[in-house]
Amino acid sequence: MNKVCKYATSCVSIGMFMATICLFQGCNSDFEDILETKNESAVIGEYLDCPSDLSPKEELLVIEQAFQRIGDHFVIEDDTCYLTVQSAKDMNMSDVVFGLVKQSVNSLNVQYAAYIYFKENDQGIVIRNPFDLKFPIVITRAVTERTLGPNMITTTTVLNDEETITVLNAMRSSSDATAFFASLVAGGFSGTVAGVLVSIYCGSTSSQLANIQDEYARSGSSNGITFTEVYMWSPTTGVGSTRYSSIIN
Repeated sequence: MNKVCKYATSCVSIGMFMATICLFQGCNSDFEDILETKNESAVIGEYLDCPSDLSPKEELLVIEQAFQRIGDHFVIEDDTCYLTVQSAKDMNMSDVVFGLVKQSVNSLNVQYAAYIYFKENDQGIVIRNPFDLKFPIVITRAVTERTLGPNMITTTTVLNDEETITVLNAMRSSSDATAFFASLVAGGFSGTVAGVLVSIYCGSTSSQLANIQDEYARSGSSNGITFTEVYMWSPTTGVGSTRYSSIIN
């Protein structure tokens, strides 16, 4: 009898796990991307809420913002993850958003429990270890936009003050494009933004890069810099040229 009850209990636990995983199945890959980035130290910005009419994608973006805001209060260890803050008010977010964050954390721990169960009890089922992750890096908020015109592509990248300082320091200390790119990735820039900035780094002269650094230092600004790359080409020959510029926000 005890053996039957134990088996039944295991089945119920597995069933609960499967239900939880189904709930998050649509978000698993996106949520993994979030976890594979180091969340910033908590920055309390505008009030975060999650209205009931949001689409799943919009809801996921809110959850991503919430995890970035919670920052170092979200701890991932070898076999568990947990929050060190328990108040939605302290994070300037609604109870609904905070509840979604806690639900995501609980889901990861449930998935890990299932991973251990199936690993220790060979049932022919393999569950991925949700904590088998790369150490995270910071996600920056840098934004890059491209616009198309007649024989022209304009790429604009807006950096806040912290991002600008990271880029200027990388310009100052890097010996080549590879080192510059590595510094940007270590600083948390996405591949897309880092690629654009490397293009600007490679296409600008040493004096131009020095002028960018000096102008921002002299300005005393804390609003960051906007970099613009304009690529133009001849409609007849296809030959192109690129120009770079920067303005203090």
